[in-house]
Amino acid sequence: MRTRALRSVLAALFFFTVAAAGVEAAGPRTKGGKATSKAAQIADVKTVAVAEGIVACQYGHFWVVTDLPPDEAKELVVRLETMLPLLSEYWIPDARRRAMILQKTTIPCLVVKNAASWPGEIVRTLDSEGFASAREGGGVTISQSLYLRGLAVNATSVVYASAEHDAPQHEAVHALCHLAFATTGPTWYSEGMAEMGKYWRGGDTSVHADPRIIEYLRNQSPRKTLREILAPFQATGDAWQNYAWRWVLCHLLVTNPNYSADFRRLGLLYLDKGRVQVEDSMREKFWLTDFQNIFGQRWREMEFEYNFLVDHLATGLRADLCAWDWKKKFTPCTTARTATVKVHARAGWQPTGLIVARGQQLEYTTTGTWKISPDSPALSADGDEDGRGRLAAVVLKDSQLGQPVDMGSGGTLTVPGDGNLYLRCNDEWAKLDDNSGAIAVRIKSKPKAALSGPSE
Repeated sequence: MRTRALRSVLAALFFFTVAAAGVEAAGPRTKGGKATSKAAQIADVKTVAVAEGIVACQYGHFWVVTDLPPDEAKELVVRLETMLPLLSEYWIPDARRRAMILQKTTIPCLVVKNAASWPGEIVRTLDSEGFASAREGGGVTISQSLYLRGLAVNATSVVYASAEHDAPQHEAVHALCHLAFATTGPTWYSEGMAEMGKYWRGGDTSVHADPRIIEYLRNQSPRKTLREILAPFQATGDAWQNYAWRWVLCHLLVTNPNYSADFRRLGLLYLDKGRVQVEDSMREKFWLTDFQNIFGQRWREMEFEYNFLVDHLATGLRADLCAWDWKKKFTPCTTARTATVKVHARAGWQPTGLIVARGQQLEYTTTGTWKISPDSPALSADGDEDGRGRLAAVVLKDSQLGQPVDMGSGGTLTVPGDGNLYLRCNDEWAKLDDNSGAIAVRIKSKPKAALSGPSE
């Protein structure tokens, strides 16, 4: 997202106004309070031929002018409009204010598939840098804010984007954010949330990132630290690798219940501060202070979960199911007390509340069954013949996670290290969502064998 002189924005808007002439706006239809099918939505898209091979499609809050085939152009504008309410509800929780903002929101988007097919008379009316960015496979949102006595009172945004890599969705997030708040926040937040918008699906918090992004994040060494991702004065449009790190951090903070509510609050602090016209250095100072005030006491926990998420990143992974319970109180495991822990199959590592020591022997029994897919048989804590569904244990100490060890339905566990004991149902991390059931585990410390030897 970039801010340009007002004349550049108006020049781009002039083109879109001409393209839209004579076409009534089409909005999403509902039936019984529910949105109609995608096919019906696509049928409602208003389309105008702008030039040979160039069409303008309007639906809801979006105008898309593009060289995409008409069917693809219609599908794109519907996809953009479907994304809009999901993001607006996240950023603008007050329904009345949200309705007022959306009522006056129009987002023009120029989407380029093959720049050579665009007539010169059209290209000359466009912002040269914006068209160049779209032509080269990227995108840019050209925005302008109008300030009155240092307070933003109006904003405009125009999207230029390549048809590749979901760039229109990314840039449309910037446009919505700027139109609603006259800013998009610090670079890490702005670009991370725009990447989130590309993959956002209502009611689905699992990972849907581009496979090449997932592969890069999993395999990159050394990986970016949180401090590197959050560093101030970053440049937008720097590198796709930097965008990947910003996305994965935002994905964690949006979807993990340990941080999601406070991260939403942090984002609104960022955006509300953007209404005030101040120097960039002062704004960056405000943003860093806000983050420290909200998350400073949980830095170690956040850093651990960030690294854990990247370690196991895969399509379908759900950060909410892998979230760690940091509020559980732990006490030493002794022979005097038997602890009973309920371990759910549809979750990651779960705390036992027991502090254990290396070499300590724990006696345990289990009752109950769980399933590792809707079609799988009910399994005991022994799991199946491949070890899936088997009860497993791990020890965590000082943010260092030990190697998991198999347990099974009963017996003796020799503790592999000092720390807090956690249990889980062994299954692929990206496939926890369809698990069900729980197993109760009873654990106590095994008495040490009496020492034998000659008496004194």
